[in-house]
Amino acid sequence: MTRVTVEVTHPTRWATVRRIVAVEPGGYCHGPVPVYVQGRRVRFIDCGRRLPRDEQCPACRLVVTVVQSAPTSEPAAPAAIGSASRRS
Repeated sequence: MTRVTVEVTHPTRWATVRRIVAVEPGGYCHGPVPVYVQGRRVRFIDCGRRLPRDEQCPACRLVVTVVQSAPTSEPAAPAAIGSASRRS
């Protein structure tokens, strides 16, 4: 079973950043699947590339763990410099 840990941060209200923190490989496929081309068996591939998730072997199955980080504070608005009034 391949485990992937993803950290999710929100640097601003409108942005989301996802970062892969760790990957633990699951190892070799326990049930490779033959691939046929025009009726001839060409080669074997990992079941994780061909079969749906519920039919994959434990080594090919992918598990994603999401870790939420602490919210960051938004930077303050810049201070106004100079006069705000307009004269024509």
